[in-house]
Amino acid sequence: MEYIRLVADWETFYSPKTKYSLRNMDPPSYILDPRFEEIGCAFKMNGEKTIFVDAPDIPKYLKWLGDPSRVMFINHNTLFDASIASWRHGWVAGMYVDTLSLARALLGHILPRLGLEYVAMYYGLPPKGKAIMKVADLTRAQIIASGLYQEYADYSCLDADLCWEIFLRLCPAMPATELVIADMVQRMAIVPKLKLNPELLAQHLGAVQAEKQSLLFDAGFTKTNPDGTVNVDDLMSNDKFALALEGRGVDPPKKISATTGEETFAFAKTDEDFKALLDHHDPAVQTLVAARMGIKSTIEETRTKRFINISTLNFPAYGTNLFPIALKVAGAHTHRLSGDWKLNQQNMSRPSRKRPRAMLRESIVTPEGYLLVVGDESQIEARMNACFAGQWDLVGQFERGEDPYSIQATKIYGYPVSKNTPPERFVGKTLVLSAGYGVGWVKYQASIKHLSKEQTGTAIELSDYDAERHINLFRQTNDKIRAHWYYANNVVIPAMATPGTDFMWGPLRVMHEKIVGPNGLCLNYKGLHRNPNSGDWLFVYGNRIKKIYGGKLIENVIQFLARVVIMEAALRLKKPARDLGCTMVLQCHDELGYIAPEGNEFLMRDLLTLELRRRPTWMPKLPLNCETGIGKNYGEAK
Repeated sequence: MEYIRLVADWETFYSPKTKYSLRNMDPPSYILDPRFEEIGCAFKMNGEKTIFVDAPDIPKYLKWLGDPSRVMFINHNTLFDASIASWRHGWVAGMYVDTLSLARALLGHILPRLGLEYVAMYYGLPPKGKAIMKVADLTRAQIIASGLYQEYADYSCLDADLCWEIFLRLCPAMPATELVIADMVQRMAIVPKLKLNPELLAQHLGAVQAEKQSLLFDAGFTKTNPDGTVNVDDLMSNDKFALALEGRGVDPPKKISATTGEETFAFAKTDEDFKALLDHHDPAVQTLVAARMGIKSTIEETRTKRFINISTLNFPAYGTNLFPIALKVAGAHTHRLSGDWKLNQQNMSRPSRKRPRAMLRESIVTPEGYLLVVGDESQIEARMNACFAGQWDLVGQFERGEDPYSIQATKIYGYPVSKNTPPERFVGKTLVLSAGYGVGWVKYQASIKHLSKEQTGTAIELSDYDAERHINLFRQTNDKIRAHWYYANNVVIPAMATPGTDFMWGPLRVMHEKIVGPNGLCLNYKGLHRNPNSGDWLFVYGNRIKKIYGGKLIENVIQFLARVVIMEAALRLKKPARDLGCTMVLQCHDELGYIAPEGNEFLMRDLLTLELRRRPTWMPKLPLNCETGIGKNYGEAK
């Protein structure tokens, strides 16, 4: 279909004085607030002269456009502007293109900031205007009365012009399939289908608030204050804090010191990788980081409060109690999706022995007459890592439907291990999943200690000797995986640092400072070079210097390829799902979720199972498997 290409840039009332702004609020709360007011919207059609349409005339203009399915909606933050069009006007385009997402995928390794102003500057386009600063706290009537209306309209039109020019530069560089994927992802927010259970959310909030102190205590911070709360002074010790993170299975974020040029912990409040841990799926990690930063409320608390607030909102075009799922396309270096709008529906904790109900997940429910169908790739990273490295004995275990975790644990303990011996199998599982990227025995030991009781009900403490023995045994019995780390470290990384490099590495094309995936997107390692003092390989991503080595590169590559597998399945499912009346409403790491009309849920489950098990053409020996579930809520479907 030949689309009408339309840049649309809404201008709306905002008030920093009263904290009514996107700086202080999530977009649903802002857009659906009683104070919300449209000032006008700049429209640019097919590159023609941009016009500014006054707020009362916006509905007429949208109607004048004709069939919205013929329109490609373009914006540099499409989720926000397209949500206004959809939620308040019931206007849904046939295709959505977000130049911010394009910039994140294609320029994220170059630019430290990806706002319209910075991307325009990168391309040598005219500077973005400043009129927005003049109209803060002013309603449309006040802007007109102040004589600022035309200046504001010109400012908006310039934004639309800049967005159009950025679109022309970035869109051709984005693989066509990735444009379709981005459109599917954005629709989960723009056209919300899921709902929320406010009563369950209130229960969850109370549980989270009551649990904070025990989470700190369980993490090893056992000193108490006179009032009985946990004393967090020990959190200020970098080494102790790093150990606590490792115990929860988290790599402590690191950075290259601008002073010494050496690697150090990135535990400052301004360190992006550290701040990202505030949104970790494990509430214990959130609690640790929040306590270290001196923040009173964890993300789990504030997110739950946002969910509760959203459950009270009215969407003029759709009704009440809807839950938009907002995700960032290419939110991670590996192009995996990440959470947006300070809601991060991708990092919701799963059930555990300590918290048997995942109430946040259970609070996400289907509309009347629909069921949620969720499919989750099983052990995809372990399977892909083994296949990519040529560890065919391990691949064979997966292929035959055997249990590699029990097999590995049997080698460790010297007696048969199965799902009927959960503690031993947990050790085997942790070893297979963590040691595949070269983890050392200290971190492995800490992970076993802190996670075993939560996941198995039995506390397991490995001696230094046993932890080191387990790691060495994995490396001996998985020699191809170990050799692959060395190949990545000694061949691939030095080659990427060399201009003119161009060779195939399995399904990947290795070139100077980048690796091209089977979907056409790149893993970028800009400025890759060796530190002359430490010998570490370093690269620049945005404005951050990062370290890379063989095991880490393998992890990057496997997560990148796993994302390709998941989203290729979503692409293949787009038409057959639509034919069944089903819609993709969730994506979380290795999961896909669809709502299905009652009566079609089993057909949708079978389709989802088929596609999640389909081997990719670029790695035909990869044995894939999945688990699927059906339910009235996200927790039940898992």
